[in-house]
Amino acid sequence: MSRIPTKMRGIILACRESDAAFFRRRPDRHHRVRLAAHAEIALARAEGAITAPIPVGVRGFVAVERQPDEALAWALGFEITHTNTDVDERTAHSAFRRFQAHDDATLRDLAERVRTGGATA
Repeated sequence: MSRIPTKMRGIILACRESDAAFFRRRPDRHHRVRLAAHAEIALARAEGAITAPIPVGVRGFVAVERQPDEALAWALGFEITHTNTDVDERTAHSAFRRFQAHDDATLRDLAERVRTGGATA
């Protein structure tokens, strides 16, 4: 995270604290999905995880996993803009696994789905 400006680093840390608070409030949950902050997308770009532009009609999301040792793991992924984030445990777990593989190819595929009208939430 050292390549990210201090202000953006603060935003990312605030997002991560929000994730931790979610799991403190919801001890029954091990996964969640939320919208990605612009700073989280900038971090992925700085790390080289994504380089392609995010297409119109697509947004960044973050899936979070609370691991057995209570550590949190994050996966940045992309979905159609209107994708619902109010999801159950099973759906959030699935999103976490799916987001781990998202990259520039995912962005190109989503752009094509939006362009051809094949995009669904």
